Amino acid sequence: MVKLMLHGAEARAALAQGVGKLTAAVGGTLGPRGLNAIIDRPVGAPIISRDGVSIAEEIELPCRFENLGAQVVRQVSKQTETVAGDGTTTAVVLANALIQEGVGLLASGGAVAVDLIQGLDEAEEAMIEALVAEARPLSGGRELRCITTIAGNDRIVGDLSAKALEAVGSEGLITVEDGPDWRDTLEILEGFTFDRGYVSHHMITDVPTMRAVLNDAYIFLTDQKIRRFEEIASLVDTLVAKDACLLILAEEVDATVLVGLLATQTKGRGRFVVVNPPDFGHWRKAMMEDIGILTGGRVISGDLGHSLAQTRLEDLGRAEKVIVSQFETMILKGHGSPEAVVARRAQIQQQLDQAPQNVERDKLDERMSKMTSGTVRILAGGATPAERRRRVQLFDDALCAGRAALRDGIVSGGGTTLVQLASQLAPKANGKTEPSVLKGLELFRSAMRRPLAQIAENAGRDPILVVETVRQAPKGTGFDARTNKFVDMFEAGIIDPVRVTITSVRNATSSAKMILGTNSLIIDKPEFVDPTAGPARGGGGELLGRA
Repeated sequence: MVKLMLHGAEARAALAQGVGKLTAAVGGTLGPRGLNAIIDRPVGAPIISRDGVSIAEEIELPCRFENLGAQVVRQVSKQTETVAGDGTTTAVVLANALIQEGVGLLASGGAVAVDLIQGLDEAEEAMIEALVAEARPLSGGRELRCITTIAGNDRIVGDLSAKALEAVGSEGLITVEDGPDWRDTLEILEGFTFDRGYVSHHMITDVPTMRAVLNDAYIFLTDQKIRRFEEIASLVDTLVAKDACLLILAEEVDATVLVGLLATQTKGRGRFVVVNPPDFGHWRKAMMEDIGILTGGRVISGDLGHSLAQTRLEDLGRAEKVIVSQFETMILKGHGSPEAVVARRAQIQQQLDQAPQNVERDKLDERMSKMTSGTVRILAGGATPAERRRRVQLFDDALCAGRAALRDGIVSGGGTTLVQLASQLAPKANGKTEPSVLKGLELFRSAMRRPLAQIAENAGRDPILVVETVRQAPKGTGFDARTNKFVDMFEAGIIDPVRVTITSVRNATSSAKMILGTNSLIIDKPEFVDPTAGPARGGGGELLGRA
């Protein structure tokens, strides 16, 4: 196929133009006074969003050369969201600043690309070290709410996200879905919860709520099919004598076995509930083992030669309470060994570290969350489907920022830390620093001011004046765009997770180095055939009138 090419300064200029157009769409959403972007969709309502990565994903430019630059920086936002979950807009704004000024330097002959990139490398390394040293841990629930409120850009979103994180911690499972109402709703599901209910409504103990509630329950786990009641008769007799409750998680339970279990309940002694195991395939086996560790029992596995008839009371797990509805089972406060639970979580984390971004990783994330203190479901409300989708995005941003802050600590937000730390960066003292390397360092320093400048622009203030004031202010003093005042950012609650800031800097610098180090662009020449060109033919009409 025929190719079209651009080279040298012309190629870098086309890339920079594409990056600039993408940033113009994304940058206007940055900060508390940023505005929405409305994106048309072929079907359904338009997307109304302030999420940088959601906006960037929708952008395709008509010029193929410019579109290459836009797609490179679009990867910055996607990678930032993958690693940190927030800071996507900041990453795009940083990348654009590095690229625009860097391309200008190269076009004027004021720098050599290789040395300029080396300077960016050294500056990035120094900045990340400074950010790690600057970070401090969260000091309480107020700061967590500040983080989630800033990331979600909504007080209610921030408050519910903080409550969810406080309930299950940074490792807990929190799902966000479209809600049925205009109000946001938070549901906390404690313990180990999975989507399987009782196999017979005759097992219900609480008729008004249609649930089976077992207090101080034994838990029988097996991957075998229970075909005859005689296989578990001895165990059932033992539990009936103790007047104990039993939850059975089995691959399949024959109808005759269910009849035998229900017959014991009519005598008023014991309480039995049968539930099918969660998930499928090897994930089912792993989750059954997880339940066994949480409850202190073992899985009666046919693969290991275990016999149902020889199962003893000591093989069963225990939990303070089990609640089973038609579609869901909750196992609360299992009696498993804390040491075994910690070891199991460490094992799952090792698998997570090596897992690719696919279904396997999602399942490992789910298992990790269930091995913690529970799960939370957030139902995002809104008057219209478009508003609910937008609030789902806000909740996702708030939760990711909150998790990052809990894990790695926080720094002053609003671009303050980048501006104040950038002024302290210095070249490596090797005595042989090339002028182009120094220009790379200066380029990096200048770009670090751009997020704060963009926030000031979106707030209607002079960006140059705001940046200079913050640069000369005491450490931690920055610009509050909501009040248009210069304040102590920690006292005002304007803080960022350090992981988000580091990821934004790293990904923005990476994309800038790729574009500044580019010499040639190569694309396919569009092939277009106009079907209406030339005389109309067909249908025999061209033969009329010849006779």
